[in-house]
Amino acid sequence: MAQTPAFDKPKVELHVHLDGSIKPETILYYGSQLQARSGTVRTWRPQH
Repeated sequence: MAQTPAFDKPKVELHVHLDGSIKPETILYYGSQLQARSGTVRTWRPQH
């Protein structure tokens, strides 16, 4: 019985800084890709 690789999904390279943060440009890029795919605009609103 052949085993399926655990990580057979497409890979995404994120630019991660030494402090663990991700570049804002990376977040905006993938957010725009998600918006284009879903056709909706998702916004974040702080909860009070």
